[in-house]
Amino acid sequence: MSASTGNFDYGDPESFYREFYGKIICGNASGGGLGKKAVVSTHRSMERRFSTTHFSKVLELGGGNGEHLNYVSHRFDSYTLIDLREAVLEDRHQKDPRITSIIADAERLPIDDLSIDRVIVTCLLHHVDHPELVLQEINRVLKNDGTATIFLSCDPGLVVRFLRKLTTERTAKKLGFRGYDLMNARDHRNHVGSLLLLVKYVFRHRKVQENWMPFRLPSWNLNGYLVLTITKGKSPLS
Repeated sequence: MSASTGNFDYGDPESFYREFYGKIICGNASGGGLGKKAVVSTHRSMERRFSTTHFSKVLELGGGNGEHLNYVSHRFDSYTLIDLREAVLEDRHQKDPRITSIIADAERLPIDDLSIDRVIVTCLLHHVDHPELVLQEINRVLKNDGTATIFLSCDPGLVVRFLRKLTTERTAKKLGFRGYDLMNARDHRNHVGSLLLLVKYVFRHRKVQENWMPFRLPSWNLNGYLVLTITKGKSPLS
């Protein structure tokens, strides 16, 4: 399917990500969401507190093509990206022997119990079929003193929906994509409120810190996204 011919399925997430995502979310298309600066801000907010930390073994779920790697400033001995599709990493990441990428399902991680020092989850949990299984897998592989960093969009909160109407939805229509609301319904199938409750339940034996952005109020209706930092706790297998 080609964007130039306008021949794509109505509200199809695969078409959106293949033809339009880079232009609207990460590129310079006029009115493209909150734009590239907002995307950069979400990545940086996940990493800011760890700039002087060392994590021996790092695991990123839903790693895509390693976009988040560009914002990781802490030291590490190994960094493994997992995604359902083969990653196309930047040259400098491909040449780094510490960095590997594997194709796997986040609901069934090919990782040993209690073996990971830090787990990173960017925009993943809204998209998976069984988010609780993914969270249980994170809990299983994370060391007792490990850290997990989880990003959640505040979709379908009022702020997210309002900004989407003014920005990404408008730009998608200009570029020829139809059915943007339907695409989001198909792609962001898990509600942020439900995901937050699942996180608190699965990690009930660990500490869960909430960082609401940009307005700091503990409300998914009044913010754009939420970064959860999970630490400490007794063995998740006990």
